[in-house]
Amino acid sequence: MGKTEFLTKDLMPAAEKKGYAVGYCNLWQEDQHPADALAEAITACSTPQHVIAKVRAKLEKPISTLKFSGKLSSIVEGGAELGFKDDEKASATKLRSSFSVFDKSKNTGLLLIDAAQILADKKHGSLEKALRALLDTRKDRLKVIFTGSSEDRLRTMFGAEDKAFYNWARVEPLPLLGDEFVRELTRRANTLTTMKLHLDDTSRAFDTLNRVPELFRRFLSQYLGNAFDGVSRAIETCKQTVYAEEGFVKRWNRLLPADRAVLQLVALGEGDLHGSKSLVAIGHAIKLGRPADRSVPQNSLKRLRERQILIRTEKGHYRFEDEAFHEWVLSEHPGT
Repeated sequence: MGKTEFLTKDLMPAAEKKGYAVGYCNLWQEDQHPADALAEAITACSTPQHVIAKVRAKLEKPISTLKFSGKLSSIVEGGAELGFKDDEKASATKLRSSFSVFDKSKNTGLLLIDAAQILADKKHGSLEKALRALLDTRKDRLKVIFTGSSEDRLRTMFGAEDKAFYNWARVEPLPLLGDEFVRELTRRANTLTTMKLHLDDTSRAFDTLNRVPELFRRFLSQYLGNAFDGVSRAIETCKQTVYAEEGFVKRWNRLLPADRAVLQLVALGEGDLHGSKSLVAIGHAIKLGRPADRSVPQNSLKRLRERQILIRTEKGHYRFEDEAFHEWVLSEHPGT
């Protein structure tokens, strides 16, 4: 949480002061065409900002081949052609061209890839392999940081033997903002209002909003604009706004009955989703008239992980990716 602002407002300026040419892309915004976003980020690593437009024009010129030869780390041996579909080859060409421009720039680059879990999708398998090959040959001049909101999918991306980036990078959790963050934003908010906030109240708001920095900032904005309504009202308004924006009702309604039942069990802290108690609850929820088979929660968990709703913390244990959705499920669909 807070990773995007950390990358763009903290890390990027610090890296630029150290002499790095920095490129940033958010694949969440370009999940259908991530190669284009990556190409633009590499372009930013290639040249000073005032000439980026000229370099982008060069990227429109096609190159004659998408073939690599020689050893591409652990991915392929010998000559290999990237497996892009016809409608993807223009983007692949643009990506290759952007790396060629970077090579000519002689810059030392830092590539920041946000929402990198998008690359773990099967439909982007060819891009994942191509990117790995392109990065492998430039490790001395181009450093890379991948970040993502799905810890589960990132660990798969770097930890599964069948993935292109297997063992390519370490996966480490970003430290969460905590009490110091609350104290500092409380101090700043109090410079803007005569109705001062008490740290006990802002700490309660932060905890109630699942310690999510962006939600806490929304709470402060709500309070500063409506201070006479009080802290509790500002918290509740913020929560309801988040629920509406995130579309939790629509998300819930699109789920299969079995998936809803599994989510309710996880929300309630049930540890054994394949045990007799859970199978009885799932069977009742989907109106089987008997306990569900073990394959029912197994298939549900697979779907829920693929949709980035649940994450496996350890074997047999799961938690919600989005704590606000977790809270909503407990509040609106607590189960039995």
